[in-house]
Amino acid sequence: MSTQDPQLASWRDSKLKSSDNESVLARRIQSSIREANWSDARSWINRLPTEAKQSTRWTFWHAYVLAKAGKTKDANKIYQSLLGQRDFYSAAAATILKQPITYPKKTAAPNDALLKPYHKTLVRIRELVARDKVVAANSEWAFLLRRVDEPTKKALAVYAEQHKMHHLAVQATISVKMWDHISLRFPIAHKWWYQFFGEKRGIPMTTLMALSRQESAFNTHAQSYVGARGLMQLMPATAKETAQKLGRSYSGVNSLYDPGTNIRLGSGYLKMALDRFDNNRIYAFAGYNAGPGRVNQWRKVTDGKLDAFAFIEQIPFNETRNYVQNILMFDIFYGDQLGQKTSLLHPNELKARY
Repeated sequence: MSTQDPQLASWRDSKLKSSDNESVLARRIQSSIREANWSDARSWINRLPTEAKQSTRWTFWHAYVLAKAGKTKDANKIYQSLLGQRDFYSAAAATILKQPITYPKKTAAPNDALLKPYHKTLVRIRELVARDKVVAANSEWAFLLRRVDEPTKKALAVYAEQHKMHHLAVQATISVKMWDHISLRFPIAHKWWYQFFGEKRGIPMTTLMALSRQESAFNTHAQSYVGARGLMQLMPATAKETAQKLGRSYSGVNSLYDPGTNIRLGSGYLKMALDRFDNNRIYAFAGYNAGPGRVNQWRKVTDGKLDAFAFIEQIPFNETRNYVQNILMFDIFYGDQLGQKTSLLHPNELKARY
């Protein structure tokens, strides 16, 4: 979408002006943000379809460009309208206004009566998990979720979390869209390991949990299509190299399915990323997902023109942008559950130029 050729840019924009495709226009807005061209960004935001403009994303950016134009009061009113939602842009608006980050929360009670017909299946799934046959348990669980109605799915989510089958609880909440059930969607899993290695690395355990929740949803046997494995989704080569740098032995790919081993190496790798990027989580998370080389490329392009919010928005890869936003939010959810003070962005991240 970006181009340095003025003629090509003019031709591109002439074609885009007739488009009502949100995805295409979003890329054009990102290009303006990347260049810190706020009047241009405002013009393209105004061209978005009406429904898209009403999303938290573009409502936030409408306010942001108004503020850049000196219309602070108007911007703050719009930011205020975003508060109280379970959403990155709501939290960003609260951060700009220096207001508490709030969001809806719901709880669900056990319902044994609904689950009685599935008692044998649930016992079998628990036995599979206990025997570390997680892949088989996942398959049985997915089959069960496809067979039951929504109230039963909710009961299954509660049941799974009660029995510390954390990743199965997460799967159930997704299947029935229990988005506001924070304690079920973001379980306190493997707490001892996260606390131990968090203290050892100087990283809040909430951050390690948030990254793991994004990477694997706490499926200890998760494996990506590119071969990343375990809770923190480590590539075998990365795990081996990290183990060497930490002065630890590496027992091979299968060891990455062990929570303690995975968290040891994953926390070590994240610590190296944080050290590389002056303890800036935005860069570190983006690097964890897309590679540090790409982060350095993006930094060269933006060249200190942007603040944290603008840098995150201009990340060219949708996956990486969503990844960074999610982990920053998940960190807040875990902080609230564990009674630890957290914020969307740390002071050093807010002050930095990107």
